[in-house]
Amino acid sequence: MTKPIHTPYFSGSEKPAYSGVYRRKRPVFDFLGNGPKKMQVRYNAFRNGQWYCEGSTPEEAAKRTEPSYLQDVPWCGLVEAQA
Repeated sequence: MTKPIHTPYFSGSEKPAYSGVYRRKRPVFDFLGNGPKKMQVRYNAFRNGQWYCEGSTPEEAAKRTEPSYLQDVPWCGLVEAQA
């Protein structure tokens, strides 16, 4: 499996111009809510001006319909490999 190619990361205050699935960095907290301990990379769909819940793959993220509570975390676009 090849590693996805992506654009540079944008700040969470900037939003994508197009609907689609994007790669995002979100904070990870411990089970007591302390943290963030580190940043985790996940995939989220962006539609209708908002982010939707994450998926571990772009395909999984595209199916999510619940709005994400994290609307302002860094994100980047995925770039399809050219043959």
